[in-house]
This record gives sequence, C-alpha cells and structure tokens, in this order.
Amino acid sequence: MKIRSATGQAPMDVDMTPLIDVVFLLLTFFMVIHTIAQTERAAKLELPEAFQAVIQGQAPQGAVTINIEADGSIKMYGRLVSLDQLKSQLERIGPLLTELGETGEPPVEVRGDKACPYKYMSPVITAIYEAGIEKVDFSAYPAEPKEDVR
Repeated sequence: MKIRSATGQAPMDVDMTPLIDVVFLLLTFFMVIHTIAQTERAAKLELPEAFQAVIQGQAPQGAVTINIEADGSIKMYGRLVSLDQLKSQLERIGPLLTELGETGEPPVEVRGDKACPYKYMSPVITAIYEAGIEKVDFSAYPAEPKEDVR
C-alpha cells in the first residue's frame, strides 16, 4: 500500500536515462574532436621558424587547424579540400568560431609548410577573414637565437 503525503500527491520519479544518453554523446563527441585535432597537428609539415611562434601542441583546445602543404593543397579536418569548400565550411562554422575568438583564444590555427609560396597562403587567409574570424594563429617552430659574430 502506497502512503500518500499530506498534500495527497504521489512522489515523482525522475528518469535519468535521457541525461545519461546526452552525457555519453557529449563524451564521444569531444573524444572524436580531440583525435581529429591531434591528427591535424601531426601532419608532416616543415613549419617555418619565427621568434614569436606557437609551440607545437600548444594551440587552443577548440581551434580549427588548416594545413597548407608545399604544393598549395589545403587540408582541414584531415581531408583535402578545395578553396571553395574551405570557404563554405568556414562560412558555416564562422559564427561559432567568432564566439570562441571573443574568449581570447584564436579559433583558427594555420599551419603552412616552409616551402609553400605566399600565393597559396593569401587566399586561405582571405577566406578566414571573410568568414568573420579575426583571431588566427600561424604555427611556426621557435627560432634559435643567432649569435652576434663581431
């Protein structure tokens, strides 16, 4: 026999199944995104050297990585994409990346090969800025300080 409370209402049960499902989906999503991000940074590119360089592996956690190889081919999310495909993807995710940029973290990391001519880099940079993304990291290896020989 169920005992009713003084107000006459039966106790409510909360179904935890949907909450658990959402947590597992989020966990899976972040694991996949982390794996993709690591794959992007593991691409075999010979990065240029710079005194103010993003040390490899220290890019912001939610950043989208765009790799530009020496022959001008563009890779995003581990796939070879054309410039038009890059533009459409950036336009689609641009508002989300702009919100990430407002937190102070650059939402896009551009990794260009040392041997890549600037004529291949310029359209990619233009596409990023046309998507409304203003904060961008350009990855490079830290330059060795040169000794002054006098």
